[in-house]
Amino acid sequence: MTLPRSPWLTPGINEVFGLPETDGRMPYAMVARLLTETEPGALAVPGSSQLVWPAVSQGVENDAAWQEAIDAGVVTEEQAAADRAEGTYTGWRLQISFGGEMPGARWGAFYEGSD
Repeated sequence: MTLPRSPWLTPGINEVFGLPETDGRMPYAMVARLLTETEPGALAVPGSSQLVWPAVSQGVENDAAWQEAIDAGVVTEEQAAADRAEGTYTGWRLQISFGGEMPGARWGAFYEGSD
């Protein structure tokens, strides 16, 4: 899997979720869409359980997961077609970690889509 951008280039949480939402960016809406309109995929990391929304970001061969991401509006049809041709996913992506050294759930990552 190829990430939409390198983690060190990802904006900080204050920048991503700063109000008001500008320039057509809608991170709050995307978090809500990812969590309520798509199923997660599991990211295997020893000692913890990490879930990543949408599932297609973890397995690009799943037709139903692609359609789910398109229907939720987290990737456009055009970008999905281009990504499928490349064997990658470049849309919005959310990761939450459970377990590991720290009990409970914790924010893992949130990548803005490149579409």
